[in-house]
Amino acid sequence: MVPTDPPIAGAIRILLVDDTGSVRRALRLILSVEPDLAIVGEASDGRHAVALADHLRPDIVLIDLELPGINGIEAARRIRAANSAGEIIMLTAFGGGETRAAASDAGIALFLEKSDHLDDLAARIRCVHQRNLSRATCP
Repeated sequence: MVPTDPPIAGAIRILLVDDTGSVRRALRLILSVEPDLAIVGEASDGRHAVALADHLRPDIVLIDLELPGINGIEAARRIRAANSAGEIIMLTAFGGGETRAAASDAGIALFLEKSDHLDDLAARIRCVHQRNLSRATCP
């Protein structure tokens, strides 16, 4: 799904990927109040995420771990290999150390649990995006 409203010039372009429609709607609602963030597309499975990232070239992919077809880590690996997005943030309910290591190996810039600080999600997206542009580290 690609929204019909064009993103604001200069906005950070985000692809939302989660297999649960209510989670995508909640994330869209949380991020829609931020004038410098624009949701440019949504996917409900890993394969669609890879295809949309290739088509849309978002600045940030916000992706879930557990997805139908291919999981979020494999989708991230494919997106990263194709250089289809600026950065990838994994937002998941599963936060084990082994999963975090696999996410890091797949090129995921930030790993967040869904129960973690969604109130500062926009700030975390901005930080990861800025870090990608400047190659600096986020505080």
